[in-house]
Amino acid sequence: MNVCAIISEFNPFHGGHQYLIQSARKMGFTHIIAIMSGNFVQRGEPAIYTKRSRAQVAMKHGVDLVVEMPCVWSLASAEKYAQSGVFLADSFGCVNSLVFGTECGDLEKLNYIKNIFCDENFRTVLHSYLSKGLTFAKAREMAVCDIADKINVHDILSKANNVLGIEYLKALEKFHSKMIPITVTRNNEFQSASEIREIIKNQKITTYSDIEECPKDLFFGE
Repeated sequence: MNVCAIISEFNPFHGGHQYLIQSARKMGFTHIIAIMSGNFVQRGEPAIYTKRSRAQVAMKHGVDLVVEMPCVWSLASAEKYAQSGVFLADSFGCVNSLVFGTECGDLEKLNYIKNIFCDENFRTVLHSYLSKGLTFAKAREMAVCDIADKINVHDILSKANNVLGIEYLKALEKFHSKMIPITVTRNNEFQSASEIREIIKNQKITTYSDIEECPKDLFFGE
């Protein structure tokens, strides 16, 4: 048995999610566990479909087990969200790898920035920029730019899934997890979940049975 975990929201489940699952299968994983947000998601808003509907669709398209992330963590910052997902996945004691999608698809670069995030000097520089009134995201980028010398920091930190991937790596280190991180480059052929949510809202799609009105890269179930 070769098990991997995917930390997810599936809000809604779409072609990019199925691509990630298919990629995991091609890597040889026999079982896939999804750690999924419940009825409220990371942006602090209600999920566009219920947790039961989203779990059902995920299992129809390749996930073997869906485990709910407690709401208190799914609504938290990216750091706490990642820590909760990694902790839950690691708690099973049988998960070999954490598979996640990122825009850059480069684990070496993500680890490089992760090491900067964990450096005490980074925190000092970060606070100096925050004290100037910069947003956290901008202050973080500026602080990393001051320290990094090998990569284009903006190209990585300006993408949400890259940042989340770095937080997964931090969490794996924090919990001394033996799970092996594997990142899959996000396929730009698929619309993002936020774009699809807007389509659903504009078309007033209320149930999974309205599949004919949805874009072709949606993989809704019954």
